[in-house]
Amino acid sequence: MIVQEILTAPSDDPREELDSILARCCELVLDNQKQDSEYYGMVGACVVCPGGQLVYSTSYKDGDKYVHAERAALEACGNVDDQCIIVTTLSP
Repeated sequence: MIVQEILTAPSDDPREELDSILARCCELVLDNQKQDSEYYGMVGACVVCPGGQLVYSTSYKDGDKYVHAERAALEACGNVDDQCIIVTTLSP
């Protein structure tokens, strides 16, 4: 299970892996905002799959609506199974 892989990653603190992924999501949002703040949104997401595959995305505009970062990351990932998790910069 991917969560178990993260929790057993070689690190003194298993949360470091998830913190690193979240930090990269934030960097991606900031980089995209600098590039084109009208097109890119303020949310980042990453699909974390077994074996270490990481697929990042941010929200972006499609016409007059935004595509959610989570949806964009899932679509970019393609092969998503029940062992994958998603990390996002947005929480309810």
